[in-house]
Amino acid sequence: MMQLKDKMDLSFIKSTKATIFKVVFSLLKFAILTAIIYLAFTLISTFRLTSLSAGIPTSFFAIIFSVMMLLSIIVCTFGLTKTLYLSRDNQVLLTMPTGRFVVFLSKMVVFTVYEFLRNLSYILPLFFAFGLVNAMPIYFYIWSVLACVIITLLTVTLGALFSIPMLFATFVVIVDKFVTVKNTGKSPNMWELDNPIVNNSWVKEETKRRIRQYFEVNENKTTVMECC
Repeated sequence: MMQLKDKMDLSFIKSTKATIFKVVFSLLKFAILTAIIYLAFTLISTFRLTSLSAGIPTSFFAIIFSVMMLLSIIVCTFGLTKTLYLSRDNQVLLTMPTGRFVVFLSKMVVFTVYEFLRNLSYILPLFFAFGLVNAMPIYFYIWSVLACVIITLLTVTLGALFSIPMLFATFVVIVDKFVTVKNTGKSPNMWELDNPIVNNSWVKEETKRRIRQYFEVNENKTTVMECC
């Protein structure tokens, strides 16, 4: 529950009014997104942009769905790499009287719930709009909800598998930066002052003078405070 609160804002549960507002707002957002996609599909169908017949072809919908699946897998891969291996709360969770497998499993469950809710918000409207444009039967919409469950489990599973090589790639980058710092003595992100004005001898001397003056003033203030 603690991890779920960190992943999502559940403060609205404490208030009945806030809970009702959250539910209504989520349904309204779902309806608006579905209407926008439905309008886009209707325009595509009206002008016959994808097919000579009315409606949205399954092949066109499959392309859109495949792109969304690919993006979802990429997001899950990066998200699970950070959540499972690079998250700062791992140090706290591993000190608790629970096994590492339990910590790993709890993180997977929390991420799956979060991904499922996101799929309900963004992928399910796509299915509903496609069904409305093509006048699909009622069981299509029930299947769409079940499809979101399957999509969530599939993307999270693939993301967990791909997060392992992603972790090694991240480790290689970190080691490479460490070796660079060790060999050159400078961080790869450090920038150098390569400006004619900054490198001017007069500017350098004036900067040194101002720095010495600053420290002398501070030393005098410290001496006066000690005397007092």
